[in-house]
Amino acid sequence: VTEAQYQALETFLRQISSFSFYQEAELAFSEFTQAAFAVYSMLIEPIEEGLPRTGSKLIIVPDGLINFVSFQALLSRLPEDENKIDYSLNNLSYLLEDYQIRYAYSASQLAFFRKKNQSRSKQKGFVGFAPYFGEGNDVADARRTCEEENLAPLTENEYEVRAIAKLVNGKSYIGEKANVSVFKKVADQYSILHLATHACSQADAPLYQKIFFGQEDYLYTFDLYDLDLAADLVVLSACETGIGRLVEGEGVLSLARGFAYAGSPSILTTLWSVSDRSTADIMVEYYRKLQEGQSKSQALREAQLDYLKDQKPDLMHPVYWAGFVQVGLDEAIDFRSKGWMTYYILAALIFLLGIFFIRKRSIQPTR
Repeated sequence: VTEAQYQALETFLRQISSFSFYQEAELAFSEFTQAAFAVYSMLIEPIEEGLPRTGSKLIIVPDGLINFVSFQALLSRLPEDENKIDYSLNNLSYLLEDYQIRYAYSASQLAFFRKKNQSRSKQKGFVGFAPYFGEGNDVADARRTCEEENLAPLTENEYEVRAIAKLVNGKSYIGEKANVSVFKKVADQYSILHLATHACSQADAPLYQKIFFGQEDYLYTFDLYDLDLAADLVVLSACETGIGRLVEGEGVLSLARGFAYAGSPSILTTLWSVSDRSTADIMVEYYRKLQEGQSKSQALREAQLDYLKDQKPDLMHPVYWAGFVQVGLDEAIDFRSKGWMTYYILAALIFLLGIFFIRKRSIQPTR
């Protein structure tokens, strides 16, 4: 990697995850587009020739600073008018439009989880947690950021969890019921765990990163290593759950990595401090796509594209939508419950027995 390429990567990481773009907006837009195209030219363009486009799958096994890159927000070409501040799909050619993108900690881990998943016993469906952090202003820029002394109120996490639970006929724990004790009690009983909350990233102490179930109720990363999860999918709808200390040969030690060690083969995580409101919108749509039978990376891609198509111009910056990344296995989820499966099996048996008795009666000898 040349010095110029390294600088482009650092500029992209700074611009993609920053809320400071409101200041000197023209400069920020120019820096972002130039850096996003430069990183694309460095990482994707050399391997792209001959690959099918528009919805093809792209698996990223990152190394170094690339662990923090949201590939969805890379640009496959520069905008025609670089002076026009416009982050919409009409103006910018995000890689999101071309590929279903997911990440893997390693190829061997993918193979391990794929083999383990074949023998995984089916659990209950969805369970979501939305802890309460006090009253606050309902503003678009409210973030699920982490300031341990004063965790900001979340106005959208309850809506998010309730809406998803209703959509997929799942279970929700809200407010004081969404605590660590309950989580530990039920976590191994569900195939989908959804945490809409606060999280703290600490690069200098990765094992002490926290995911919160209340102002003073939380799990450390090292606590996750003691869990034995049967969840096919863990959704970490909180800030910076995919970042932490970068260790050579190991990658990033993060909360998401902790859930992977706990047994989850697929994790939806975040690369920076995310918006409370846009997070809720994208998460609900993500589950809507999953329920339609789409794979996890496809569901995330469609949810992010839908967000961009329906959003106000000042909320289209990638900081609002590109922080979510899918890690691990990508299989679609079967939302049919055991109860419904039992119903279908019984109905089929009754139908077959009915045919059997009708045929038996029809072939009785006559006198």
